[in-house]
Amino acid sequence: HGPLAAYGAPAGAPHAGPPHAAISPFAHPAEPRAPERPRRFPVKKWRVARANTVVRATEHLHSEEIQMLQEGEIVEQVAPPFKLKNGIVRLQIRHPSSPQFPNPIGWVTQDATAAGGPKFLEPGPEPMQKPAWRPPSAATAPPPGSWRPRHPGPPTPAPRGPPGIKST
Repeated sequence: HGPLAAYGAPAGAPHAGPPHAAISPFAHPAEPRAPERPRRFPVKKWRVARANTVVRATEHLHSEEIQMLQEGEIVEQVAPPFKLKNGIVRLQIRHPSSPQFPNPIGWVTQDATAAGGPKFLEPGPEPMQKPAWRPPSAATAPPPGSWRPRHPGPPTPAPRGPPGIKST
């Protein structure tokens, strides 16, 4: 991993300057960095709401453009949302049809309404879940006291002991 890998740049990606430049106190003030992606983040699906939604290398709007998404595509959020100073919400995503799957492909803007822009992603399909077991409701249960044997048959004979043994 290069020093920028934790910030969304692809491992091995070229970077400007020596590794310590990223943490230099003399660097021009930049947006805060997104925290490292948690290992067990519950994946959330999003549907792309606008054509030509740009995927970028990092959480920052000026980072390298990686690819374009088209309206209707489904992407998966793999880390908590990251809000820029101007209120724009950015998401780190992976794309099920990407050769890098299940690794993230980059960052997209989910919601730019705080900065006067549109929403680029809307909640996508939720995974199928089995409904929780519930006891039968009163509407489907038979009324009390209505139990009947399935078919009346001859009464069953009383059990007898083994042959040859007589009870006294």
